[in-house]
Amino acid sequence: MEINNQNTNNSTGQTKNKILDFIFNKNKTNEISDKTIENTAFLACGITENIFDITQMDDKTLMLKNDFNNWDNTEDINLLNEVLINKNDYKPSDSDTQENIVTYQDSGNIDYERTYTYDQWGRLKEETYTSYNEDGTKKTTNQKLYNDDKVIFSSEYKYKENNQIEHATRFEADKNGNAIYEDSIYFDEEGSIQSKARTYYNDNTKTEKDIVQYDSQGNKIESNTQYDKKTGKIKTESETIYDKENKITSKKQEDVSLNKNIEGTKQGQIGDCWLLSGVNALSYTEKGREIIDNALTYTPNGVIVSLADSTVTYSITNEELLERKEGKVRSEGDDDMIVLEMAIERFRKDIAEGNLVYSDNFIKNESISPWIDARNTGSLKGGSCAEALSIITGNFSQVCDTSKIDELLDSKGTLKNKNVAITMGKHGDSSTVKDVNGEEVYLPTNHAYALKSIENNVVTITNPWNSNKEITLDKKTFVQEFDSIGVLDLSQKSNEPLVIETTSQTKIDLNGNIKKIVKDKDGNKLKEIKYDKKGEVKEKTRYTQDGEKSYKKFKFLGEEGMKKY
Repeated sequence: MEINNQNTNNSTGQTKNKILDFIFNKNKTNEISDKTIENTAFLACGITENIFDITQMDDKTLMLKNDFNNWDNTEDINLLNEVLINKNDYKPSDSDTQENIVTYQDSGNIDYERTYTYDQWGRLKEETYTSYNEDGTKKTTNQKLYNDDKVIFSSEYKYKENNQIEHATRFEADKNGNAIYEDSIYFDEEGSIQSKARTYYNDNTKTEKDIVQYDSQGNKIESNTQYDKKTGKIKTESETIYDKENKITSKKQEDVSLNKNIEGTKQGQIGDCWLLSGVNALSYTEKGREIIDNALTYTPNGVIVSLADSTVTYSITNEELLERKEGKVRSEGDDDMIVLEMAIERFRKDIAEGNLVYSDNFIKNESISPWIDARNTGSLKGGSCAEALSIITGNFSQVCDTSKIDELLDSKGTLKNKNVAITMGKHGDSSTVKDVNGEEVYLPTNHAYALKSIENNVVTITNPWNSNKEITLDKKTFVQEFDSIGVLDLSQKSNEPLVIETTSQTKIDLNGNIKKIVKDKDGNKLKEIKYDKKGEVKEKTRYTQDGEKSYKKFKFLGEEGMKKY
C-alpha cells in the first residue's frame, strides 16, 4: 500500500487518519506489537506535504522517507514543526506520561514552553521546546526523539522577528544513536532558501556532503564533496552552476573545470597550432566569446559541442575528457579548449571518412583551397586557422597578405571592427625579434598565432605554446615577421552551409580493395575514396554537386600526389 500525501492540510489529516485506522485494524488481529503501534502513530501525526512520505514496506512496517530535495517550502517546515509539537493530540497508550513546563515574560506573554514525554518505563521518548519574542512571535523551536536515551532525531528552527524562518537544522540517527544525516538550511529576507546542506554519515563518520546555494542573481550553485571513510580526507569535489533557466553554465568535477571561458592553454605534442590559435582568436572578441558559449552545452555527464553553426554536434563525456587530459598528448590547460579540440578532431575524422562533406562553396573558397580538404587524414596534425574558424562558426574566413592590415585600422592605428577574429601564419625561417619593451622574443616558423588586439599601431599576439603570455610588437615588425593573416568578420553570417548532408555506399572487389562512394541527398556523387587491403586511403576524388571534379589526391609507391581540376 502506498500512501500519497496531498497538497492540502485537510487531505494530510485524512491521510493520517487512514494510517491510524490501518494500524488499529492490524492490532485487533495481534499482527503488530504495541511498540510498533506507538511509533507508527507518531509518524502518522508527523505527515506534512512535500516533507515526509509514508510507505508500507511489509505487513508490519511503515518507513519514514525524508525528501531533502523538496524541503524548499517555508510553510511546510512551519507545519512540520507545529504538527510534531502537537502530536500529543493523539496518544495511543495511556501508559505514556508527559511533563509540560511554561514560563512567562513580564508582559504576560509566554517566554518559553517545554514538553517531555516518557514511556511506561520512565524513559524519555520526546522533548520539544519553543521560545518566544516579547511580541509573542516564535524565536526558536526544538524537538528531539529518543530511543533508549539515545537521540535518534532532532530538529531546530530559528525565526526572525517577523516570524519568518531564518535557519533550520535537522539530524537523524539509527536506533543506536549513530548519525545518518544532518541538514542545515538558511533563508533570505524574503523567506526563500539561500542555501541548504546535507551531510551523510556511516558509523558516525562523515562520507559525503551536498550543498545547494543561490547567488545574488538567483543562480543556483550545487557542490558535492566525497570523504575517505578511513582518513576523513576529501576524495573528490564537484561544483555545478545553473542560470535562472536551470541550464548548466559552469561545472567542476575532480580534474574537470568548464566555464565557457577560453583561458591559459599550452599546445601539446601534436601540430594543432592552427586549431588552438583559431579558438584563441575567437575568444579575444565579444562576438567570438558568444559563439563559443553557444557551441558548448554542459550536461551532468559531459559536454555537447555544436559545430558548423550548430549543424553538427558531438558529445564529450566527463570520462573521455579526463582520459584525454591524462594522456597529455594534445593541449593542456583550459578544459573548454580541450573539449573543442576533441570535437574538431572528430569532425575532421568524419570529413576524412566521407561521413561529412565540405560544401562546394567551402572548397571553392580561395582562402581554404581544396588542399585543406584533400590533405585531411582525420588527425589534428597540420591545418589552417581559417579552417578552424570555419568549423566552429560555419563562416568562411579570408586569408590575405599582412600588408593588408592597414585596411583594418583607423587613423590612430587601432582596429575599426572589434568583432573580427584574426590569426596569422609564419613561414620561412624562425627568428628572434625585440618586442615594444626591447625584450627578445622567439618566433618559431611553420606556426600559427592569434591576434589579441591592435592599439595605436601596437600589435598584441599570443603563441599557442603558452597563450597566457602576450607578445607585443610594433606594426612594422609584425608585417615583417608574418606573411599571412586570416580574417573573419564575426558580425557577418554565411548564407551557405559549411557541410553537405550525405549518404555512402561501400564496395569490395575480388582482390579485397575497398571503394566508398559518398553522395548528397539528391544522389549526386561528392566523393570517391579507394582503400587498400589494410584500410589505408590510396586515392580520394572530390566532385562538385554539379558533377565536376574538384581535385584528386593519390598515393603511388609511397609518394603522395595532388591534382586540382
